[in-house]
Amino acid sequence: MKKDELKAEIQTLLNSQNSGMLSTFVSGESDAGSRDATGYPFGSMIRYVVANDGAPLLMLSRIAEHSKHVAQQPNVSLLVSGETEEGADIQQVARLTILGELQRLEADSEYVKENADKYFQLFPESKEYFAMLDFDFYRLDIHKQRYIGGFARAHWVFD
Repeated sequence: MKKDELKAEIQTLLNSQNSGMLSTFVSGESDAGSRDATGYPFGSMIRYVVANDGAPLLMLSRIAEHSKHVAQQPNVSLLVSGETEEGADIQQVARLTILGELQRLEADSEYVKENADKYFQLFPESKEYFAMLDFDFYRLDIHKQRYIGGFARAHWVFD
């Protein structure tokens, strides 16, 4: 498969979904309840949109466990999977693991101003959360990606 075809297939998958599994690392700086889990990966279901520059844009609560982890260690992975039909072979479903660094964005930054409406349109209730509660936007700076398009179709993708 040609590199441009592969990137188009990846972008189609990323654009077709709006949720995934965010994996962070538990640090020793986390709250007392998670100290016994220091160094282990921690998975959370999150929602995202694809920003104008192609990067995943997430909105996370400051009090969420994953946000505390990101504040200590911003290296994360985001797993996005295609749709599955009941009884389908999960190994045949396209999936993408993005490895990167999650960057918290200032609420008044140009990036947020340019992309927040896209998030609010898809998740209307989030606009109130962002305005009144302790939520921040984050941009996932992609380091590399692992795409599996089905059986025997696995590729590492570096930008």
